[in-house]
Amino acid sequence: DPYGLVFDPPAYRASSVLAAGRGWCVPKAGLLAACARAAGIASAVGLADVVNHLNTEKLRATMGTDVFYDHGYTALLVDGEALLVALAEAGLEGAYLASAT
Repeated sequence: DPYGLVFDPPAYRASSVLAAGRGWCVPKAGLLAACARAAGIASAVGLADVVNHLNTEKLRATMGTDVFYDHGYTALLVDGEALLVALAEAGLEGAYLASAT
């Protein structure tokens, strides 16, 4: 939810993101990393500058660019393979992923 940016440190806690049921990419990446670690999967939060092909005119006008700076994603180590996962923009469900290799 790029319109609901909150920079208060407690808002980045996995429990806070889960309770809110929504969030923007960085806190959601932290939530996924926390869940993965709880399940014994090595994980880390990463940041990357990306161009979002699903960007809307409204958001593009608000941001003044197509570039999402410091877009949050989660790196997972699953069966020896590094996966980069970003949660869907529309909510906590769904994700897209890419192999880091």
